[in-house]
Amino acid sequence: SAINAEERLLRELRGKRVGLENVQTNAVHYGVLLESGGGSVRMVENSKETRLNASNVRLLGKAEFSEWRSANLRTKSRDYSFVVPQAASGEVVAKVVEKVIGVESASCIGSYSGAQVGKGGKSVTIRCVFFEDEDAKALDGQVRETIAGLGFSLR
Repeated sequence: SAINAEERLLRELRGKRVGLENVQTNAVHYGVLLESGGGSVRMVENSKETRLNASNVRLLGKAEFSEWRSANLRTKSRDYSFVVPQAASGEVVAKVVEKVIGVESASCIGSYSGAQVGKGGKSVTIRCVFFEDEDAKALDGQVRETIAGLGFSLR
């Protein structure tokens, strides 16, 4: 039953980045999953196609995968400044932005209230951190869309 559940999950993850651990060697294979079935798993790993025996690998869990990526991949960051109502919390907005798929973390790095912002508002700057293998342009669009969807205007 557990094997069938993992096979089903692997089929659903086709076309996505995954981490698979070889249960015999503890080596982690990281790349885009091409196909799973028939006792094997095919993936693109470092621009090369790799075929693995399905019974020798296990899918890394979300937290495990994130931890592995943190230890093995470089990160990039991008800052977003936007105007929010004076009562809004920059930390809460950062938590919402952090939910965008592909954003590893987001934090409020500053806020400013002054004449340039306007009465009743403040400028908040959020720093988004993401892994270097993410599509930065697509991720930027998703973050901007999320900020606009919250009703805030980018500066």
